[in-house]
Amino acid sequence: MSFQDKRKKAANTNTCILLDKPAGVTSFGALKKVKDRMGISRVGHAGTLDSFARGLLIVCTGKYTRLAGLFTALPKEYVATFLFGTTTDTLDPVGTVTETGTVPTGEELAAALSSFRGEISQRPPEYSAVHINGKRAYKYAREGQKVLPAPRNVVIYSLEMESCNPPFATFRVGCSKGTYIRSLARDIAAAVGTVAHVTQLCRTRIGGFTIEEAVGPDQFDPGRHCRKPMEFMGKLPEISILRAEADLCRHCVFGKDLRLTQFACLFAEGSNAVLNEKGDLVAMVERKHDDFIYRMVVGEA
Repeated sequence: MSFQDKRKKAANTNTCILLDKPAGVTSFGALKKVKDRMGISRVGHAGTLDSFARGLLIVCTGKYTRLAGLFTALPKEYVATFLFGTTTDTLDPVGTVTETGTVPTGEELAAALSSFRGEISQRPPEYSAVHINGKRAYKYAREGQKVLPAPRNVVIYSLEMESCNPPFATFRVGCSKGTYIRSLARDIAAAVGTVAHVTQLCRTRIGGFTIEEAVGPDQFDPGRHCRKPMEFMGKLPEISILRAEADLCRHCVFGKDLRLTQFACLFAEGSNAVLNEKGDLVAMVERKHDDFIYRMVVGEA
């Protein structure tokens, strides 16, 4: 393979993919088809889904794995079914039943929801990936140690009960980064004097990206489903798109000072995604008044 062919292949491995993860596989496992079909190993995703859950994963490959944090910070939407009157140690169907209780009515559940909208304090599940003294919470739980993660503030933007067929009820939840739907099931149940756990969970939206746009791992085709930066950068809030000519791209690739150049006026205040004439991402540059900070350089001129 010639040097030019190698450069072209490397460029083609930098992409983002909207994947519909099926239930029953881990988020990591869902990426295997992407890795195999693209012939690459550098693949990441923005926001893990539990193995029992299905739904939208934003997958970043190649140098674009460095963009994952931009997607992780976006608000999420889920459709979740809770089983009231029974809970498990993991707060999901994979765990062992630990307690039973009464089954509330739909009216009781509807009346309790208002206190869970807006900014709330939420304690992550004992079986979660949060760190406690440098160790994942779920590792303590698996070892039989009772260690409770500290509560933290999250935002519930929307919370509606879509159906109720006791002991099951289905909710649509819009929430901030860091929200645990399993904890929400536990806490709503506690508010009506009982227990619950999540039986089904589907992530339907991440920011402006929806599950309707996603493709299952078995249907993934690199020729059809790899997205160009213009397709996803425009959906990221507070990021300006700058289509740059070759001179500016070369400037960015080498991380040169932009302050006293003819390019300075092209940058908006805040975060800027610099794309070359082919539409590939070259760099992320933040402008703060007259200062320019390279947050990442990911492409070639």
